[in-house]
Amino acid sequence: MLPLPPRYPVTVGGNGAVTGRRYDRSMAGPGTQAPDEPASAITALPAAADPGLVASWLDLHGFRAFDSGHVGVVRATLASVPNDVLAKNPAALTLKAMVASLDGRFDLADVWFEMALGDAMGDTRREIVVRFGLDLVRRSRSDAVAFLCTEIERPGLDEASSAPLAALLATAYVGAHRLDDARRAARKALRALHAVHDDGVRARIFHQASFVALNDGDMTSAFDLAQMALEHAERAQLYDVAARALSVLHNLSVGVQDDPAAARAYLVRMTDCARKASNPALALYAIMNLYELDVDAGNLDGIEILDSELAQLRIFLTPMASESLLPAQALRAAWEGRFEHAHSLLSPSAEQQFDEDRRAVRWAEVAAYAAAAGMRTESTRAIGKCRAALRKAHASDRSSLRAQAFLTIAEILLAHDGRARTAIAGLRVAARRAGPRFFALVEAIRALYARWSGRSEEPFSLPNALERLERVELGGIARFIEALSLPTSPQGRVSLLSELEKSIIRRIATGETSKEIAAEFDRSAQTIDVHVRTICRKLGCSGRRRAVGFAIRSGLIDERRQPGGRSAGGPLAGPYPIAGSARIEAISYAR
Repeated sequence: MLPLPPRYPVTVGGNGAVTGRRYDRSMAGPGTQAPDEPASAITALPAAADPGLVASWLDLHGFRAFDSGHVGVVRATLASVPNDVLAKNPAALTLKAMVASLDGRFDLADVWFEMALGDAMGDTRREIVVRFGLDLVRRSRSDAVAFLCTEIERPGLDEASSAPLAALLATAYVGAHRLDDARRAARKALRALHAVHDDGVRARIFHQASFVALNDGDMTSAFDLAQMALEHAERAQLYDVAARALSVLHNLSVGVQDDPAAARAYLVRMTDCARKASNPALALYAIMNLYELDVDAGNLDGIEILDSELAQLRIFLTPMASESLLPAQALRAAWEGRFEHAHSLLSPSAEQQFDEDRRAVRWAEVAAYAAAAGMRTESTRAIGKCRAALRKAHASDRSSLRAQAFLTIAEILLAHDGRARTAIAGLRVAARRAGPRFFALVEAIRALYARWSGRSEEPFSLPNALERLERVELGGIARFIEALSLPTSPQGRVSLLSELEKSIIRRIATGETSKEIAAEFDRSAQTIDVHVRTICRKLGCSGRRRAVGFAIRSGLIDERRQPGGRSAGGPLAGPYPIAGSARIEAISYAR
C-alpha cells in the first residue's frame, strides 16, 4: 500500500514540536522513577527485613523494575512480603497481578487487580487503572473498552492523566473493530501529550498511537510514531515498550516497504529487547516472524537455528501463536511435495482469520496446495472463498497481492487457462508499483504458466525465474514451484485439460463438428474453436487430428470405442475415460 497522508498529530509539544523535559518527581504518579536514577536502586533488594520497608521499596521502585525487565527482582520481593502486608498495599497487589498475568494465571490476576483498585486512591489508582487496562487489552478481553470508557469519564481527570488512558482506549477500540473511535481516542491522547513529561509514559502513548495508525492504514504516521516510541522507550530503558514499537516497524517493513532485510533487523532488535524485558511472549513473536521470513527466503541455515529457539520457547506457544506458524510450516511441507499435508495444515483455520486480507491469503494458499495435490474440488472451493475475501480487502496491500499470486498458481495448476491468463495480466499491472520482489514473483508465475501450458514462445525459462526469486529472498516460494510435477509426459499434458476441454476432444474423436459440439454445450461454434486451439496448444499438437491421436495414445480416449476402431458390429458408445485414467470430477469448468 502506498503511504497515505498523515492523519495523526505527531508534533505535539507546546510549540508544535515533540519535546521532552527532564523528569520531575512531583509530576509523576506512583510507581514511576527518574530515568537517570542509579540502576542499583532498581535491582537491589532492600537490606532490611521489615516487611513494611519491603512494601515501601515496591511502592517506590516496583513498577519501574518490572517495566525495565527486572521481573525476577519483583518476584523475589513480592515473595518476601507476607500476604497481610500485601493486602494493604495497592501497588504491591498490582505488581502481584502483573506477574500472575505474565505467568498465564489470569483468574488470579483479575482478583488481585480488583483488590488493588478497591483500596487505591488518587494517582495510585490511576496508575493501577492503566496497568489493569493494559492487561485487559493484551488479553483481548471484550470488556476492555467498557472498563476504560468508565475510567476516562471520571470527573477531575487532567490531561496528564487522561492521555495514557485515551491511548490505551484507542488500542482497545482496534481490538473491537471500531477504527473511527480508535482514531479519535489516539488523536485525543496525542493532543494531550504536552502535559506528559515522563519518557516511559510518552513512549507507551506513542507506541499505542502507532499501533492505531498502522491498523487505520496511515503508514506514514505509524512509522513516525513508532520511531518516537522507540526513542523514548530506549531512553527510559523500557524494553517491553521498545520491543512493541519495533514490532510496528517490522510490520511496516514487511507490509508497506517490502524490505525483508529491514524487517529482519527490526526483529533481531526486538528479540534482544524482549529478552531484556523478561517477556518470553514478545521474544516468541519476534522469533516466529523471523522464522516466517526465513521460510519465505528458503534460508535453511537460519531455519535450523530458529527451530531450536522455537523448541525452547514452545512452552509459551498459545493456540493463536501456534496457528500463526502454520503458513510457514505448510510452505516447508510443499518444498517436499507434501501438498496434501500443506492443505490440511491451513484449511481448518482459513475462515477464522482476523480480517479479510489475512483470510484471502490463507484461502489462496489453501487453493494452491490443494491444486498441487490434485484436489480439484477443494481447490475450486478455496478459490471461491479467496475471491469473496479479496472483494472486501485492500487490493493493493502486500497481503492481497500475495493472495492474488497464490490464487493464480492455483488457476494454472487446475488448467483454468483463461482465468490464469487474466490473473497474470492483472498481476503484471500490479507489479509495476509493487516493487522488485513482487515483480520477480510475477515473472516466476508467468514462467510457470508457460511451462505448464506448453507455451514455448515465452522469452524466459522457469529455472532463471526461480533463481531471481532466490535473489530477492523468495527462495521458499521457488522451492514450492520446483516441487510441482510439471507436465512432460503425455499423461501430464492431458492433466492440463479442463473437464470441458476433455469433453470436447472426446466429441471431436466421434466425428462431431464444432457446430454440433457448440449446440450440446450451449455455446457458439467460435467459442468451441477457441477451446480446440487451447487443447492443441496444451497437448503440443498442430491440429485436431493430431490432438485426437495424442488423446488416444495417452489413454484419455478408448480407441476401441471410436469410429473405425470399435469391434465389428459393436455399438458406438459415448466416449469416456478408460479404467485407470485420471479421476474425473463431476464439475463443469466451462468459462
